[in-house]
Amino acid sequence: MMKYILLLGLLFLAACSSSIDPSLKFQLLEAADSLPDAQILQILVAEQSRFEECSTAIHAAYQSRGKELSRELCGGVIRKEIVEEDKDTYRVEFHVDYPSCSESVIPMAALMDLETEDVQVVWAAGQRPDPEYVQRVQERLQISDCEKFAEQIT
Repeated sequence: MMKYILLLGLLFLAACSSSIDPSLKFQLLEAADSLPDAQILQILVAEQSRFEECSTAIHAAYQSRGKELSRELCGGVIRKEIVEEDKDTYRVEFHVDYPSCSESVIPMAALMDLETEDVQVVWAAGQRPDPEYVQRVQERLQISDCEKFAEQIT
């Protein structure tokens, strides 16, 4: 609850200025990072990075089951940008860059209306990932051994 109050306070400050100065942008980005959806995205990207780290073990686990993993496993890095929609509305885009695959996607964005103090999170997939799935990802991330991690995901 306190995080949302902080976010709303920052949004009010932004509404009072005609343009967003760098320090306010930084504060808005920090507030966006505190959203529950941003934390979910961090968990999902951490799993993708673990896929890349354990790619040899994952490929071996698939082959041992007679399967072929046809895609490259790439770790992601989250990057955020603020886009001014209009005078009172800003969008914080959460980009995930995959440097080793030379790809980038925008899995979610937070739309912040400064006039109404409304914050809406929009996922590219249409909805927030299932909480049970996110919980399973968190549990898998606790496995430090790549071979055991690979066995869990195959």
